[in-house]
Amino acid sequence: YYSQKNYRIPAITILEKDLFAIFIAEKVLQQYENTPIYSKLVSIFTKIEKYLPDKVSINPSWIENKFSFFNEPASFIEPKIWETIFEALKDKNILSFLYKTPYHTESVERAFNIYHVAAYKGDWYTVGYCHYNKEIRIYNISRIQQVKIKNEKYTIPDNFNIEDHINKQFGFFMSSKEYGIKIKFTPDIAPYIKERIWHDTQTIKENKDKSIVLSFKTKSLVEVKRWVLSWGKGAKVMGPKELVDLVKKELEESFRIYE
Repeated sequence: YYSQKNYRIPAITILEKDLFAIFIAEKVLQQYENTPIYSKLVSIFTKIEKYLPDKVSINPSWIENKFSFFNEPASFIEPKIWETIFEALKDKNILSFLYKTPYHTESVERAFNIYHVAAYKGDWYTVGYCHYNKEIRIYNISRIQQVKIKNEKYTIPDNFNIEDHINKQFGFFMSSKEYGIKIKFTPDIAPYIKERIWHDTQTIKENKDKSIVLSFKTKSLVEVKRWVLSWGKGAKVMGPKELVDLVKKELEESFRIYE
């Protein structure tokens, strides 16, 4: 017992770098504000705050108005659906749910073994085995309805590798074929391309006119198409032909709506 009635030992010693890291982490988590995980994490940060000593080595007010984070628009997820999905993932129970895409007017029923959950550009996805399609499928959690846990267990195959189904740079719309991508960027856009790593396999070739050619391999043609179009006239697809055709078709259809 403490010999002095008001004596206590601080649970945590906070330095400037520690407080800064906590603040940054809390700001980053705001990108998940539309998901149930945000309220739980805020609760955890509140508990941490209660255990902080009365005195810290800096005043955090200087950080508050000098750092901003602009996140991707996030889809809304029902808390009950979120909790049910993660319970099934933890216990390896088969799920049943209704799924509705923006392209269909009616929902479809699915039985699903969840292998993995991933966040990408404001959306959360489940990756696993679909009993209806009898193959690995990816479902957007925000589009899942009426989810239920079945009293049936499943096992995740030993040969399952999430990287076979997700490209962390270019998303979830993957084909079975791998493509060698080549994109030429104009001299005015080239400096922006060179200052980042866009893909793990990328190489950059500089031309005499200061333009560059970015090359990498991926299975995500749809996401690469969208990325190329975001650079406007500053980017030109050199290959493969499948990607060239996708970009040309998109540009032609976009042009027609302005005629």
